[in-house]
Amino acid sequence: MNGVDLVVVRRMERLAALAAVLTVCIATTTLIGWVLDIPTLKTIAPGLATMKMNTAIALLLCGMGLLIKVVYGADSKARHIGTILAMLSALMAMLIIIEHLFKMNLGIDFLFGAQVEDPMPLYPGRPSLATAMGLLLIASAVSLLDVATRFSQVLAILSLLLALLGVLGYIYGITALYRIHAYATMAVHTAVAICVLSLGHLSSRPRNCIHHLLTSDSIGGKLARRILPATVLVPLVVGWVRLKGQQAGYYDTEFGLAIFALSVIVILASIVWWNATLLDRTDTHRQQLLADRDSLFNRERLARQRAETAVLARDQLLSLVSHELRTPLTPAVLLLSSLQRRNELPGDVRLDLREIQDQIQIEVRLIDELLDLVRLDQGKLMLERVVVDFHGIIRKTASALDKSYSAKNIEMSLELSATQFHVLGDRGRLQQVLHNLLDNANKFTPDGGGVRVCTSNNQHGQLCVDIIDTGIGIDPQSIDRIFGPFEQGDASTTRRFGGLGIGLTITKRLVELQGGSLQASSPGKDKGAVFTVRLPTCADAAAAQTVASPQDSPAAKCCRLLIVEDNLATLRALERLLRGHGHQITTALCAADAIKAAGEKQFDLLISDIGLPDLSGWELMRQLHEKYHFSGIAISGFVSDADRLRSKESGFIEHLTKPVDVMRLIQTINSVSADIP
Repeated sequence: MNGVDLVVVRRMERLAALAAVLTVCIATTTLIGWVLDIPTLKTIAPGLATMKMNTAIALLLCGMGLLIKVVYGADSKARHIGTILAMLSALMAMLIIIEHLFKMNLGIDFLFGAQVEDPMPLYPGRPSLATAMGLLLIASAVSLLDVATRFSQVLAILSLLLALLGVLGYIYGITALYRIHAYATMAVHTAVAICVLSLGHLSSRPRNCIHHLLTSDSIGGKLARRILPATVLVPLVVGWVRLKGQQAGYYDTEFGLAIFALSVIVILASIVWWNATLLDRTDTHRQQLLADRDSLFNRERLARQRAETAVLARDQLLSLVSHELRTPLTPAVLLLSSLQRRNELPGDVRLDLREIQDQIQIEVRLIDELLDLVRLDQGKLMLERVVVDFHGIIRKTASALDKSYSAKNIEMSLELSATQFHVLGDRGRLQQVLHNLLDNANKFTPDGGGVRVCTSNNQHGQLCVDIIDTGIGIDPQSIDRIFGPFEQGDASTTRRFGGLGIGLTITKRLVELQGGSLQASSPGKDKGAVFTVRLPTCADAAAAQTVASPQDSPAAKCCRLLIVEDNLATLRALERLLRGHGHQITTALCAADAIKAAGEKQFDLLISDIGLPDLSGWELMRQLHEKYHFSGIAISGFVSDADRLRSKESGFIEHLTKPVDVMRLIQTINSVSADIP
């Protein structure tokens, strides 16, 4: 949709004001001529018709009315004054028309004083019928300008045409155009004043007019503004020149007509050529823009394809890197678990093993955070919504972090005051949220400090969880950006406390995905911080699901296990650990060896890596499940939701990530063995 050319709008508004002022000047000058009895001001030239005093007053009122409306605008209360002035002018014109039509004398012809007799003496002092019609049309148009704008503009066009006939009559010396009969003469300056006033009216509301094309910034608007004045002025001027040449005897009528036609043709052809040049330049520019648009579109499409390819490559790289980073950690975790079961180990060795285990868990968490951030950015993080007892989550997480808090002599207190503490969400992700926040509080609280976990319900029925610490606090300028990826307040904080700075980013997004919010506040540096989680509550539900604890697991039963793992260290560690739990173990370094072993022996369960050298673990599971009805547990460094779903579809009953959680592996094996006859 085309817009409005503001330059043209401003010019038209200035033109309207100028036209109103010019009309007022013409009327005032004529009134001065009547008051001071100056014939030239009343008739312009000897022998011409006189502008009557009534006409001058009507034009003065109408011009002032238009000027007020133009200056103060359509929304100003002052416009009502302009309307009243225009209506008075229209009333005077109407009374004059009634006098002409009904041959009446209403006593208004000499209302404003004695007037010199008109050369046409039938009705001295009375404006002509043509003048009265022109005044009525333009005065009505001005009074209706802001009430019925389009209709008022139609009236202005009619008054313009009527007055223009008089002007043309004077220009071409055609008496019939301004004098219908002896008493119907329109003075030349009356005709000019009505023309000017009509043009001013038509220019006064350029944003809302029937000639809106003139104010358009489109090519049509530009052409209209170029051609329209020429189509009016060229025939008028050339015709006048031709007439004056004939009257002066320079040429006869036939030659004058030929000159007129040729001149009009040349001038109009030049104008058409000028505008055709404009159209040609505009069309060339448009075609160039279209070509540029197509080029930009193609570049954008190629850039999008490259970006999509890069994202896919990044995802594959992260998945592969995750697998490769987790793989060497798995035998370390398994061997640590096996060593920790030995009763003869000295206490200091146990402490060292515990420290090694903690550092491995930190490494695993860093890998998990990177992958979680990627999945969140892609919108591929899958959530399993169940009814969760959040107080239970708090107690469990606090218990899990008890040792790390005790190591720094930080006291953690739980103030669980909420009466509604069941929420609908993903249990594991909610535990991750709380773990991240409590771990964050532990990290940034100095030795001997304190951390409080408080729950309550607000007026909206939400569960509010406040984690309040006495740590280093947050600078007010950093509050808004601590939830951004790779942010930790400032560079010094990052150096002092380590980490990637994405834990809070992930935590906030996980909370928001489950319909909640996470906010941070702090009185300032070294004054502690408060992190507030708000989650919508649900019915407390006896239906709240719980996670089975180790003591709830089925009793252990000896199983025949086929373990497939291409990393020899991991394979040996798994074999040693599971033999220690009384299971019969057969190992394979590739899928082919596993298929061969499955054909020679009977097994209760397959434990397999996914990234095998010959077949994937998914393909191996599918074959063994179809042929021997195997159940299986996947152990892999591929940890995306898509990887887990693919494991389930191929027949695995569980997908455990590397480094494997030993207790979870044992519980899963025990659970499966309970169903084995």
